[in-house]
Amino acid sequence: MLAGWLDDFLTEHPAVALQVRIGDRLVDMFRQRVDAAVRYGEPEDSSLVALPLAPDNRRVLCAAPAYFARHGVPQTPDDLLQHNCLRLALSDTTHDQWTFHQANNTQVVRVTGNRVADDGELVRRWAVAGHGIAYKSRLDVLADLRAGRLQPVMTHWQGEVAPLHLICTHRLALSPTLMRLRDFLQERIGGYLADA
Repeated sequence: MLAGWLDDFLTEHPAVALQVRIGDRLVDMFRQRVDAAVRYGEPEDSSLVALPLAPDNRRVLCAAPAYFARHGVPQTPDDLLQHNCLRLALSDTTHDQWTFHQANNTQVVRVTGNRVADDGELVRRWAVAGHGIAYKSRLDVLADLRAGRLQPVMTHWQGEVAPLHLICTHRLALSPTLMRLRDFLQERIGGYLADA
């Protein structure tokens, strides 16, 4: 989606030049001279500026209907211990502790499975192919959920917050172009989330 939205932004702003690096690895924005990054979560480096694009985005637990037909549907976080969980690795850390919230109860489960990738798109594809359960950003899997390729489960539990931000190195880097890009992406994301 982001690639198409960036194409539309360039069409509206033909004087803007764009160099895109796609990946789930966290780059050092100061060393690699990156003007902006689109990232989930709050930046660990407090010197970075995070402009919200989708502040209320959350993770959703989902898998292909065929996976649930073969292995059953988990009802509680502890049930995930009996399932093949598809995990994402960021840098050297595997995201294998999945957190769920219900009323005043928070439960963290350390999940396992036979597949780990450092690419979120590959984790999504594995889930669609029926290889296991994914715990993905709702934005990443919304088209699959709407099309029925993935089915959400344990919806009575809230997933982790996964806000999406446009990140830049400091306030002085907030050029008029970056501010227009932020506004443009907020509008597109809002429309995408609102579509039936």
